[in-house]
Amino acid sequence: MSNLITNNIQAATGTTITLQPGSSIAGTKVGSIAQPGMIIQTVWVSTKNRQTYTTPSSGTGQRLYDLDIDIQPTYSNSLIWLQYLMFYDCHHDNVFTILRNGNLVGYNSQDGANPWSGVASMLYDNDYGSTPTNQYITWFDSPGTTSNTTYSIAARCSSNTNYTIALNRTLSSWGQDSYETGTSLVVAMEIAQ
Repeated sequence: MSNLITNNIQAATGTTITLQPGSSIAGTKVGSIAQPGMIIQTVWVSTKNRQTYTTPSSGTGQRLYDLDIDIQPTYSNSLIWLQYLMFYDCHHDNVFTILRNGNLVGYNSQDGANPWSGVASMLYDNDYGSTPTNQYITWFDSPGTTSNTTYSIAARCSSNTNYTIALNRTLSSWGQDSYETGTSLVVAMEIAQ
């Protein structure tokens, strides 16, 4: 086995370097081979914990701790793509926000950090006891660091009333006939820029 040590590889003619059939290039660490748009790493968290939280009408929102996710970007200019699939039950007068290391980053920044400003509203089903819902939420962030970064999804009330959000269950039951339970998932992908 031979080692090739270089800072730059370039085709002898043209712009294409061709590997022979059966050959491959393998990176020994995350992000060692990257081009813009390439997914560098993927981390995920799934939870079946059945929890309830109270949504405040001020601040950044109540973190749904079971869906916290940590990622350490390989490059400081990377884009982080967050995807949430949430199973929950809650009154519709609430919004979801995204936090990076506890700081509000996911909301309608044109409207400001008002209680009604978020990345998505709670779904309206007019049954706040026995019928949960599933919701997909996606968000892109540029943390500008290679340090470990914690992302959280939070919920806050868009009116002056505090509501309860039930994660992975209904508001009225921990699970029984006609009172469904489920799981929630978050995925974070680092995308090279």
